[in-house]
Amino acid sequence: MYEDLRKELDINTYVSYNCQYVVLNGEVLYTNPLKISSLEKLTAATLINNHTCCLYGS
Repeated sequence: MYEDLRKELDINTYVSYNCQYVVLNGEVLYTNPLKISSLEKLTAATLINNHTCCLYGS
């Protein structure tokens, strides 16, 4: 996530994705990704309701 910016600003410790991804000194300490089934439900609901949904990750 934002690797170029982190390098430029010398950031190697951060909490992101609403506390679902935590890195300390470049080492991932915690990760709790959403389940594929949850993402599929979210995507389906946004399409049905004509909303915009943006998902990003690795």
